[in-house]
Amino acid sequence: MPEPLRIFIVDDHDVVRDGLHLYMDWVPDLTIVGEAGTAADAAREIERLEPDVALVDIVLPDGEGIDVIRTLLQKGVRTRFVVFTTYDSEAVLLQARMAGAVGYLFKDAPRGQLLETVRAAGDGRSTISPSMLDDVRSRMTAPSLADILPDFTAQERRIVDLIAEGATNREIGERLLVTEKTARNYVSAILAKLGFRNRTEVAVYVTRRLAAPVREPRGHNNRPGARPHALPAGAG
Repeated sequence: MPEPLRIFIVDDHDVVRDGLHLYMDWVPDLTIVGEAGTAADAAREIERLEPDVALVDIVLPDGEGIDVIRTLLQKGVRTRFVVFTTYDSEAVLLQARMAGAVGYLFKDAPRGQLLETVRAAGDGRSTISPSMLDDVRSRMTAPSLADILPDFTAQERRIVDLIAEGATNREIGERLLVTEKTARNYVSAILAKLGFRNRTEVAVYVTRRLAAPVREPRGHNNRPGARPHALPAGAG
């Protein structure tokens, strides 16, 4: 019978590490040989132990998991790395692949997918594929005006939307059932609030922002001040 795959866990949450133990300790072909909650501990222990596979969170208290992966592989460590994250981010996925990770797994993945990904990494097979990238892209959602203008009232966002459509002050007044002068005052106030000089700048800004997908963390690992990819604000 072949030796079990030796697994190392890198995550700063005790509950995540404990959960992975519960998932994998009963599996005969896997054995967890170590764990770390910081980038420094992970780099030191993985280099010392050289496990077959390391599951690595992206955002750690003292650094980023992707940097740990890149550094260890540059040193010649033979461990295969799987990024274990909450982020549906095309940018983070591409960074992981470029750093040398062979897998990219979401923390809410079913147990069967976790085991399949770990085994694939142990066999030297990559689970980062074009279909994986398509899956990440499909999970991204387009922002709304409420997302990009959270401090605006519903009325102000409606006017911004009309400006972006190219509506004149008269047309805005007709839509909102106010006078053209009142509409003009609303538009002037919105320009001042956004710091723009004219309606064209508002339209360009809104169009560009609404075209950019929102990349938000999927789960609990969402801490203010954490640094995903020199990553989306949140955690990983």
